[in-house]
Amino acid sequence: MDSNPYRPPLTQVRDMPESEADPDTVALLGSGQKLAIYAICTFVGTVIVRVLLTSLFKSSLEDDDRFLIGLLAGAAFLVAFVLSLVGRLRMAGGLGISTGWQVVTVILMFIPLLNIVTLLILSTRTTQVLRQAGYQVGFFGAPDLPS
Repeated sequence: MDSNPYRPPLTQVRDMPESEADPDTVALLGSGQKLAIYAICTFVGTVIVRVLLTSLFKSSLEDDDRFLIGLLAGAAFLVAFVLSLVGRLRMAGGLGISTGWQVVTVILMFIPLLNIVTLLILSTRTTQVLRQAGYQVGFFGAPDLPS
């Protein structure tokens, strides 16, 4: 037996699974998950900014200012809604969800809090698939996906 303490181990330390997922499917899942995460952040950020603006400047806001804040918040919600729909379509397509369930998820996207819950469920399933394919997934998705 060799007593050299500086010799590297002869056995493989960990097995890296070969990715059996199709690169196009992985790219579709990753881009859909990122869009969904951006949509959730836009939804939550818009609500926080709107509440802060109206509560901090409650006494000095006129009707025109409230209308402008509501209009800008509505535009941000519209952008977030489009992001969430495109992200949901990409994730559902990459996960192989049936057409019936895709219709159900589209209907759920129109219900204010259920749209975020739906996106979180799809994002969790996408994270599981990406991790099984060998990718590291962080808070904002997987950074090193094939394009």
